[in-house]
Amino acid sequence: SPRKDNHLSRVVRIVPNESPVGTTSEDEGDLSSPPAPSSSSSSSKFASVDENSNVSIWIAVQVPSSGDTDPGLSPRGSVKLVRSAWFCPFETGPDADLSLTARTSDICFNPADPNQYFLAADTGQILRGARFGGETLFPRYYGRFGPPVTSLGVSLLAQGCLLSGYRDGTVRLFTMDSETPAAEWCGFIDIQH
Repeated sequence: SPRKDNHLSRVVRIVPNESPVGTTSEDEGDLSSPPAPSSSSSSSKFASVDENSNVSIWIAVQVPSSGDTDPGLSPRGSVKLVRSAWFCPFETGPDADLSLTARTSDICFNPADPNQYFLAADTGQILRGARFGGETLFPRYYGRFGPPVTSLGVSLLAQGCLLSGYRDGTVRLFTMDSETPAAEWCGFIDIQH
């Protein structure tokens, strides 16, 4: 479908989505990704999300230059961008109605498990999901309806912690096992630089 060939709304975020050290896409069970590159080439995974929550997973692969014959490369180029997966978490199931109203402003992945993603919504909630495997995650949502979530971050040091920023200047710290914030800080909107 043309909708799945590229984003049809504004791309709001592009983030790295690397596998944990020592694994390949085959280890992760990602059947929608191409096989892991051979040792003679290198690659990087990225995710892009648009404001309608459509997520694309891209692989940038360094390949030997093949002159001008490969339409996926710029002339004499050596890096090719390949779309390996596409999904929209709101497209089917009980969350289908939310896709008509929620807009996404950010995405991040759990560094301990790059299969898990978090989407920031303008409804004030954070959606948690899995790219593949049909894994049911709890909680599915963090936070409550309120000011739009504008940014997300998962701690590399304190595993299991998710930090979110909101349009009204509030910052909330969630643990990944609770839908209510563990801590909240307000009033950051009035800070002068």
